[in-house]
Formats: sequence, structure tokens, C-alpha cells
Amino acid sequence: MKRFDVRSLIETRLKEKNLFRGKKAHTMSLPVCSRSGDVIEPRIKEQWFLRCDSMAEKAVKAVETGQLKLIPSSYEKTWFDWMNNMRDWCISRQLWWGHRIPAFAVHTSDGVHWMAATSLEEARRNAEKSLQCPILRIEQDPDVLDTWFSSSLLPMSSLGWPKTRTDDFGRYFPTTLLETGVDILFFWVARMAMLSLQLTGQLPFREVLLHGILCDAHGRKMSKSLGNVIDPVHVVQGVSLQSLQSQLDASNLSQEEIEKAKEGMKKDFPNGIPQIGSDALRFALCFHDFKELRVNVDVNTMIRMKHFCNKIWQAFRFCANLLPDDFKPVGDLAQLSDSLTPIDAWFIGRLNATIVDCNKHFENYDLHLCSRVVHDFFYHDFCDVYLECCKPRLRQQGQTQASADVVLHILHVTMDTSLRLLHPFMPSLTEELYQRLPACGEDSILKAAFPKKTFSLKGSVPVADVDEGVRLVKEIARKILHLKHEYNLKNDVQAVVACSSEQMLGDLALFHKELEHLSKAKQLRIVSKAALSDDDRRSSLLAVVSSDCEVYVPVQGVLDVKAEMARMDKKMAKLEANREKAISKTRIPEYETKTPEHVRAGHRAKIAEVEFEMRRLKEQMVTLTRLE
Repeated sequence: MKRFDVRSLIETRLKEKNLFRGKKAHTMSLPVCSRSGDVIEPRIKEQWFLRCDSMAEKAVKAVETGQLKLIPSSYEKTWFDWMNNMRDWCISRQLWWGHRIPAFAVHTSDGVHWMAATSLEEARRNAEKSLQCPILRIEQDPDVLDTWFSSSLLPMSSLGWPKTRTDDFGRYFPTTLLETGVDILFFWVARMAMLSLQLTGQLPFREVLLHGILCDAHGRKMSKSLGNVIDPVHVVQGVSLQSLQSQLDASNLSQEEIEKAKEGMKKDFPNGIPQIGSDALRFALCFHDFKELRVNVDVNTMIRMKHFCNKIWQAFRFCANLLPDDFKPVGDLAQLSDSLTPIDAWFIGRLNATIVDCNKHFENYDLHLCSRVVHDFFYHDFCDVYLECCKPRLRQQGQTQASADVVLHILHVTMDTSLRLLHPFMPSLTEELYQRLPACGEDSILKAAFPKKTFSLKGSVPVADVDEGVRLVKEIARKILHLKHEYNLKNDVQAVVACSSEQMLGDLALFHKELEHLSKAKQLRIVSKAALSDDDRRSSLLAVVSSDCEVYVPVQGVLDVKAEMARMDKKMAKLEANREKAISKTRIPEYETKTPEHVRAGHRAKIAEVEFEMRRLKEQMVTLTRLE
């Protein structure tokens, strides 16, 4: 009979025997299976338990003595909280799949006896030896082991355990490092440590590197019902919004959850997910600080890394096209020391610092810092600064062939070193480019050593503070380019850099040509503030770099002030209209109580953005008024 019919029958029988005392309704939680729709009810059943107190003590001691290192160490408290309050572990499950429990029920005339054995035959042999009564039948327990129990044996069972005298077990056990999620620190990591210590007397690994929970760009945990799960295959190959939503129809979600998930997908991926590639995906994931408890994964970051991969490809093509087929790199950059310019010395110093930082961050498992260091070096120091500054020398405009040769050697060293630094994050792209690099040294980047040695410079290397000088050059160039962009100026403008510090004037003198090239100025003068003429002050746009340095861009005869003022007036009117439109959304009745907080936050952000643009535009209009 079905359970619901049985309950009605029980009530009837109780009444027949005059044992019924009444019934009343009561509130309770009624769990329902999401797949079958059936009511889930508890059922008392015998289970297998594993006593864990003594094993937990060993695992606690391993962390306390430093034999087992948790990274980050802040999770040691979680470890101790779990292990010092350990309970017996129920390791049996009533499922159709899994490792069947190796326990056999031996039925005899005087009851049931349990035997542990690897097979039915072994159980029978053991029973015949140990039991002094006739055996009626032997049955293996139909339950299976808890998945976490089976998984906890992985470090040993994958190497042949319980046979421990094999080559694989002797060579690979214990391992060095385990990398896993912090949410299974107890369920898997602690249990691996306990079982390994109990069964082999050794820890399964010496270090545990823990990453946080992957969330979406809004900080929500990824869930099928929210439609915010990011499939790595979709990122690598690309997928349309229609394809994403069609996969939900084939899932086991309810129709209500499907509709909710489709709305989430439409909001997060309105145009689907573009094809990004495996290297960009890997680099984007490493770009996040995965040691944080929650890691917000954003597809936009992955798209940025795809553009970075393209930047690497284009920079390599530029450099490779300059190198002749018979190019022979110098064995040591120190041989070029006497021929280096200040910008060469600065760049080699940045390359050395990148090598040192990458090795340090790898040793500390700070992959996010390592990826950012090599990204910033290649993108900003190499492509934005050094490569741009070298182009005039490569065209030999007033330079000797020897200077161009120095650049070629530095470019070759930079590409070779950068590809090897990037290889752990981008194996496919770096392998492809490395095999195209002339005189790369190996037939595969897999055989090339990771850069550890820095490049020493000897001889007449500039003694000026080149790092500070280049930092100042980049900031001044940024200010000049910003002025040109804001006021729609052409590239053939002039610029005057006025400094009150003698040290600053000396630093900029070393990089005069580089500053002129990076700022795209037709002519650039570097003067002291005392020598700056009144005409330069009155007829120029001003940008303040620091209290000791100012930039003036003369615009007399270059900029039509009245036309520019008219353009800015129109832009201001448009911004004011946008601001009023954004504010009007906050004036609806019961806005503060009925509008969700994330919507109100979006309104505040929009208003703040528009008001910032208005303030910036007013400053530009004040500047133009001074020039009229």
C-alpha cells in the first residue's frame, strides 16, 4: 500500500479499537523533491559511521607544527574550529552509484555477523574461520560509500594504495601542493589529511592553496536558476544569447526558474558571450585575487585580456619584422652598456624588476600580482613607452646604425623574456610566437627555462634617476594628450614644460626627444618657471603636473575659441537634460521604500557621473573664457 493510504487506514483501525484520541492540524515544513514532485520524508535506517576524534587530533597537530601549511593562513582558524569539534562521520549512502561498502552480512543460525572483505569469496573464507556455526547466506551491504570518503582516498588510491611498495607510490606520494576551493576545506581537504595520516602515517601534501568562491560580476554566487553561470567552453568558443537560453529549456529547472534565469541572462549577456579563447580566459581568472573569499568573475575582464593577447601578437609582429633571418642576439646585455641611452637603461631596469617581482609572486602563490606585473610591464612600459620611443631610432632619423642595432637586441631579449614570463598563463599564444622568434634557443617554449636571472649593466650607464625621469615624462605626456583631446587640437601643436626644480629640469633634459615623441607635439620646450614669458601664460592652455611642474599648450591661431565655446554650450545643455532625466526617476512616490536598493544605487551613480562631467566642462569653459 502507499504510505498516504496506510495513514488513513491506521486512523480507521484506531477508531475501530476505540484507541483514537483525536487529531489536529499543525504547521510544518514539507520538503518536496524538485524532480519528481514527491514529498520527502525521513526514514530511520542503519548507517555506517567512522570514528574521527583521534584522526582529527593528528590533523590539528600537523597544522599547529607547520607540517601542513594552509594558504592563506587565515583559514587555520576554520580548520581548528572544525577539527576540535569533530563528530563521528556517517560514510554510508543509499544511492545507485558510488563505491559499494566492502561489508558483508553473514547470516547464521545465531544471528547476523558483519565481515569486512574485498570480495564475497574472501568474506566467506573469513566467516568459516571465525564463526563456529553454520552459515546460511552472505550478502554485501547495498549501500555505497560517501562520495567525500572515496574522494579522500584519492591521493593514495590513484597511486596504487593499498600497495605502497610500487614505483609510483614511492615517487609521487606525498605530493607537494593541493589547490582547491575554500568551501570544501573540511569536506575534502581535512578528510584527505585524516585518512592519509591514519592509513599511511604521512600527510598527502605539504601545502594547501585555497581559492574563494567564484561569483558573477555582481557578487552573486553562480546558480543555474539565476542564469549567471559562466561555462568556460562558452567563453573559449563564444555563444549567442539565444543558444544560452535554449539550453535552459533542456534543463531540469522548473518553468518559473527557467523564465527567471532567461531574464538574468538577457541582463548580463545581452549580446551573448564573444569568442575569447582559452589563454585570455586563463589570464583573466589569474588576474583576480583568488585568495579572497568571493571572486567576482566578469566577462568584460576576459574581453580586456583578449585585447591584451592581440596586443602581444601585434607587438611581436612589429619586432619580428625588424629582425633579420640571420639575427644573432648578444649573449649578455652588459656588452651593450656603453651604447645604451637613458631610455634603454630605464627599460632594462624595468625588465629586471619584472623578472624579480614575477618570481617573488610565484613563490608566494600570488598569481594575481604576477599576472598584473607582467601585464603592466608589457602593455605600458614596453608597448606604450619604450616601443614608441624607439621608432625614431629604428627609422634612423639622426641616429647611427649602432643605435638601431642596440634597439634590436633589446627588443629580442624583451620578446624572449616576456613570452617565457607569460607562458604559464598563456601556453598556446606563447608557444605559437616563441617558435616564430629568430634565435629563440629552443624548439619549444616548454623546454625554455622560466626567467630568473636579471640583466646586469656595466660601463657608462647614465647615473641620473632615470626611473623618476621617465615617470615624469609619462605624466607630462598624458597631460598634453589630455588637453589635445579635450579641446580637439591637432597633433602639430607646440608645448612648453615649465619646472621650478633644477633636478626636474635635469631629468627631463635626458628624455627631451622621448617626451616630444610620446606627447605627439610638433615642438616642445623645457624651461624654468622663471624664464616662462607672459605671452606663453596668456595664450596657452594650462595643465598642472605638480607644484614644481606645469604644462602650457599655446592655442593662439590654433583654436577657434568662439566655436569651441558654442560646442561646449550645446554639450552642457545636453548634460543638464540628462541630469534632470536621471533626477526625475528619484521623484516618484514612495521611491525610497519601494525601489530596490541596487536600482537606487544605479540612479545615484548616473547622477554623480553626469554632475562630474558638468563640473569638468565648466572648468574647460572657464579656461576658454580666459583666452578670449
